Amino acid sequence: MAGRKQLRPVAPDERATPSESRLDRLRAQRAVLDAHIHNDQTLARDLAPLIRQVREMDKEIESLEIQETEVKALRGDDLNGASSTAWRIEAI
Repeated sequence: MAGRKQLRPVAPDERATPSESRLDRLRAQRAVLDAHIHNDQTLARDLAPLIRQVREMDKEIESLEIQETEVKALRGDDLNGASSTAWRIEAI
């Protein structure tokens, strides 16, 4: 199709590695979408689907962050990642 703009290739530092978590991959994908949204070359007709996709990603990222926080709380980690002291029966 004439006049159709193509998305730029993904840079090596933007590629996900197998060792990354789903949350890390979603954050990387969101950064790519943000770059397209704020690019002057992005066509107006493409903005609505991009923004909708970012909105859905934000919900999923927020959900995964909440799950991650809950898991840390159940393990006894505080928000700084430091583990609390071990539970002792003598403390009662």
